[in-house]
Amino acid sequence: MKRFYKFVCLVVVMAVIPACAKNSPTAPSIAPDQGGIRFALDIAKVSGNNITSGTVSIAKGALSQTQNISMVEPTGTVAFFNIQVGKWNISVKLYDQDGTEIYSGTGEAVVGKNTTTSVNIRVIQNTGNLQIVEQTPGENALCISYSTQTAMNLLMIGAGVPTVLKNTEFHGGEGANNCRGGNLLVYDNIVGINTIHMDGSHDVQIYSAAHYPRWSWDGLKIAAGIYGYPNHIVVMDAQGGNRVDLMPGTNELEGHDEYPFWTPDGKIIYRRYWTQSQTAAIAVMNYDGSNRQIIKQFDTAYVFPTDCSATGKILFDSSMENYRYHVYVMNMDGSGITNLTADTSYEARNAKFSADGQKIIFDTYGGEIYMMNADGSEKTFITLGSKPYFIY
Repeated sequence: MKRFYKFVCLVVVMAVIPACAKNSPTAPSIAPDQGGIRFALDIAKVSGNNITSGTVSIAKGALSQTQNISMVEPTGTVAFFNIQVGKWNISVKLYDQDGTEIYSGTGEAVVGKNTTTSVNIRVIQNTGNLQIVEQTPGENALCISYSTQTAMNLLMIGAGVPTVLKNTEFHGGEGANNCRGGNLLVYDNIVGINTIHMDGSHDVQIYSAAHYPRWSWDGLKIAAGIYGYPNHIVVMDAQGGNRVDLMPGTNELEGHDEYPFWTPDGKIIYRRYWTQSQTAAIAVMNYDGSNRQIIKQFDTAYVFPTDCSATGKILFDSSMENYRYHVYVMNMDGSGITNLTADTSYEARNAKFSADGQKIIFDTYGGEIYMMNADGSEKTFITLGSKPYFIY
């Protein structure tokens, strides 16, 4: 990239004051083998320079001095007296009102006996790059893809081509789940639950025996599923500690609780499944397991809740129509069930809301990821992958 500069000329005047000048009101007396350097800075020619202060440093071997430039618009001055004759290295730094170094330059000056010498030091504006990326709120997401049977890629989906954030070896893994505050939850059936930073670092196992973990909206708690008799939900803190098992009952005939996720007000929505009747329901409870309520009972077992929005909607996958999986939405009280992917030829699943509840991202059994509006309109193919979710 081509770099552009502004230049300021710093006039450096080296003056040796003879012995007869010891009574001069403008400079102190100096020994014959010493001299002086006086700096005059003219910044008037630099438009919009923002210079408010500066320093000048001189060095010769083990000798060095630094002085602040006395700034009086549009000039600045500084002087060194009683310094040793010979060659001195000069460093100039100029600052803005925030104390940021915005100009700098270096040079040399030779201080001689009974001589006056001037030298120009070129001061270069320190520059950097500012990149502004325009992003539509709520439309950045992550998904996973598999480069081998056990290698999982975390892909960032944004404007442009999806990029690999991390490649991780998982043993028959399920993949990534969701993100809060730059921390991802990743899980598989053998390794368990890991947290990973957005840049792929800090890959830490927090629990070895759970699946389908989900962050709470404030990022302080995690809810996950536990396979057992019966299947149930566990709640833990963000580091995997303080785990509490939320048992649905004393045996599996009372139902299995699975696939939890959080509401914005800190409750847990989950799937209740009965093996004896082969039916399922979408239910809600407090984070401590109390006040369990059925939101919607279904006549089929093939109902899987996936997410809820800040606008009071619940997403779920089901094959209750024509034995093909579609993405459905309903109100928090179980009313208003709508098939959002009825107009598609593919089977859809794993739907998630954007933070504002205006967008939905989902995948298909063919390994494709789509995005659509919350009402199911404007479906757009994004990339190949699975288990997508928005970043917020």
